[in-house]
Amino acid sequence: MSSNWYLFRFAGPPSATSYNDYCESLPLDIERTSLRELLYPLFDAMLKITAIITISLPTLELPLMGYELREHTADVAVEATGDTLGDTFGATADGMAAAMCDEWPANGHRFEITVTAESREALLFDYLDELIYERDVRSVLPVDNEGSVEQDGTEWRFTGSYLGVPLSAVSARDLKAVTYSEMKIEQKNEKWRVYVVFDV
Repeated sequence: MSSNWYLFRFAGPPSATSYNDYCESLPLDIERTSLRELLYPLFDAMLKITAIITISLPTLELPLMGYELREHTADVAVEATGDTLGDTFGATADGMAAAMCDEWPANGHRFEITVTAESREALLFDYLDELIYERDVRSVLPVDNEGSVEQDGTEWRFTGSYLGVPLSAVSARDLKAVTYSEMKIEQKNEKWRVYVVFDV
């Protein structure tokens, strides 16, 4: 499976161990103070920035949540974050859609979906499994997923919806099933994080 990651690295001159060294080494006969003011932003960016930029596959915006596709041996993994557990479940489902298709149109029919389970992990599994079932039965790609998660006693419930884009309108790859392998649901710094592996 091809990777959707692009790695950009910026580095300063190999002989310069500090910004002052860099300025002193330049063969320019101008005021050193002016030179520092002129070149500091560029040097700072060159020396310190190492950025990994993930190319966002779908064209739909995700203002409060997001996902990243991760390589995982012969399978594919999705790591998603959100402000609420419902947002994070929806972002995970969007990541699953991105694992199947690079891009999709913004038109389709919106479907409601409700899933219940005895735990958060079981709810996530059943929710994603239900979306795969909906894909196969309705012949649609479930995108723009959204919803909320509630707990009532020992029962967990996801209530939401998705946009069903006809499979005939996209070029979709096969994704067989969701797995419990390495599944994680955690909350840290008031943000939810989900990690789930799919069998492709």
